[in-house]
Amino acid sequence: MTELKRLLVNHDRIRESFEKGNYLELTVKENHYLSRVLRLKRGAQFNVIDGMGNLWTADFIQKNIVRLCADLGSPSESCAKPYPEICLAVAVPKIGFDDVLRMSCEIGIDTLLPINTERSLYNEVSSQRFARWQAILNEAVEQSERLWKPKLMDMSSFSDWTNTVSDNSLFTIGTTRLDHAIYLEKLLLNLDEAKDEIWVAIGPEGGWTDNELDVAKKKNCTYVEFGESILRTSTAAISACQLLCSWRRSSSYVS
Repeated sequence: MTELKRLLVNHDRIRESFEKGNYLELTVKENHYLSRVLRLKRGAQFNVIDGMGNLWTADFIQKNIVRLCADLGSPSESCAKPYPEICLAVAVPKIGFDDVLRMSCEIGIDTLLPINTERSLYNEVSSQRFARWQAILNEAVEQSERLWKPKLMDMSSFSDWTNTVSDNSLFTIGTTRLDHAIYLEKLLLNLDEAKDEIWVAIGPEGGWTDNELDVAKKKNCTYVEFGESILRTSTAAISACQLLCSWRRSSSYVS
């Protein structure tokens, strides 16, 4: 059986649709996607997801109206939020961050935090660029058939990120050429207690400064590496994401 195509819609709009007889009014962009890109005809079915673990089947009524086939509290599919949450803090590179967003979403990341560092090329993000990043994540969620959309946080400084360390979170920082760094997969396999969040911070192409490494160490961040090669920022981010998701699938902590 062919899987129905998916459309990600904000949960608040979905909730409001059930107050209007289960009818959902489409935006211009959503209508273009369904009618021009997917070429759905009147009466065709597709799936609506809210990015918060729920999916409903819907009928394409006319060019800007669809009707959900089940009530708000009775989605066709529903799943709990993945546990523990796996999170990436990434210094935004000159090129490749769009791919980091798309691929990490497809692999299974839960939280993405763009950070600025002492050697970062970007220290702030325009509202237009942030909106583009959200659109990339939306498309990746629909394509990969995820029910949970990753949380994209506002850009933060590296020092602010280290100050968010909590007792029940594991904070790690990707490094190179440090003798006392540990392979990320080895660290994960040897965890002896459940953590609510697992964080990996990926630095800029120029690397972390000595000051940043000292700050991380004082905040009890563990130095980790992902292999013997020196990786670009975007490659390191995807490598870390894959290792984290693979570990979570086989972890006894997963609920």
